[in-house]
Amino acid sequence: MKRSIVLLLAVIVVLSGFFNIIADNYGAAGYTLYSDIAAYINNYPIQAYNIDGETVVLASDLKNYGFDISWNAQRRAVSIARSGSTVIIPQTDVYRNAKRAGQYHKKFVLSDIAAEIDGIPVKCFNIENRAAIYFKDLDRFGKVEWNAKTRAITLTVEGLPIGKETETRENPDVTLMYAMDGRTIVVGNDDVEAYKNVGWYTDISDVTSTLYANDGRSITVFRDEIAAYLKVGWFRTRPGEKMIALTFDDGPSRFTGAILDQLERYNSKATFFVVGSRVGAFSDVIKRENELGMAIGSHSWDHSKLTKLSKTALLEQKNKTNNAISAITGSGTSLLRPPYGATNQSISEVFGMPIILWSVDTLDWKTRDKDTTVRTVMNSVKDGDIVLMHDIYKSSADAAIELIPKLIDAGYKLVTVEELAEAKLGGLTPGQKYSTMR
Repeated sequence: MKRSIVLLLAVIVVLSGFFNIIADNYGAAGYTLYSDIAAYINNYPIQAYNIDGETVVLASDLKNYGFDISWNAQRRAVSIARSGSTVIIPQTDVYRNAKRAGQYHKKFVLSDIAAEIDGIPVKCFNIENRAAIYFKDLDRFGKVEWNAKTRAITLTVEGLPIGKETETRENPDVTLMYAMDGRTIVVGNDDVEAYKNVGWYTDISDVTSTLYANDGRSITVFRDEIAAYLKVGWFRTRPGEKMIALTFDDGPSRFTGAILDQLERYNSKATFFVVGSRVGAFSDVIKRENELGMAIGSHSWDHSKLTKLSKTALLEQKNKTNNAISAITGSGTSLLRPPYGATNQSISEVFGMPIILWSVDTLDWKTRDKDTTVRTVMNSVKDGDIVLMHDIYKSSADAAIELIPKLIDAGYKLVTVEELAEAKLGGLTPGQKYSTMR
């Protein structure tokens, strides 16, 4: 009995420590952001970042601008002082990150590194074991000024050379890429595709998710951090929030645009399972679906019953549809809805995609009646449902236009299948069938 109590206390201690780490990091850790603010010391540009709305610079960068930087390993402290009248400007260009402003750069922790300027302690951030300080705290050495028109912050230090005014610019030859664990890397534009193939992304939303707390807080974290936050009481959706996925088959068609208009008007999303052979004739619709953030899935190349096809024929259905979509959007699809909902193991193996079925069948293809479709959905829909409709019928488009605001008024958030799965299940698994996300 005594041994059980000891073990229980040990578990509590470990868990308490884990909770404290997350709690501490929430208030004292985060991500530096790329900044559209340019920073200068005597007109010489210095790379700047953003933490909590303030401009920060790396202490190690200051050594090139007439400062002496010393490190005390025992105290884990960095000291900044004037070193003389010499400025050694780095050979590499300093760029203003205007296009990437507000995006994550690197993780920071406010904890184990101390900093002092001329012996006076200042706030210091540990950015992957590199000390960073607020630019404004350099006012001990000279005059710090902010120019709202040019969005530039400057430090003028007497006794240091004054450089020729230089406008920092966005580097057009590189792309910022992200990993699931929060790492970032800047690569040449020609190398982007190679990095995509090994797990890097150009869109920050591909590697982050927003989590929610019962007290109304929200936090955006990298995907690899989600599990830790879920263990300490965060949620994938706002407590009490209802979500559903509207899905449309057999398009695109001349009626799809009206559905997109309504989705855009109400800031909502849907998933469109397209027939590959129709894609080329409606490339403008596919392009708009992609630009609006809709999910585009495969509904086969020609609406064949896939369970009757050989693996060779299945592969052709997959590749032709993916190629048609990719030619317009730049990438294929990772979702499959087999025609008639007919599926088997061969389909799972060849397509290698999550198979999306449905939980609310409107039978709109059969009734061709707007009011019946609206009534079916409103009488049946529940949190986590996948609603099946078709965007090749005017009556279905008219029903969707009426349904979208009705569902929102009923408290539902309209999202893509992938967003619904991420919120309710933690994501989709290739080859697995999904009828609902509850």
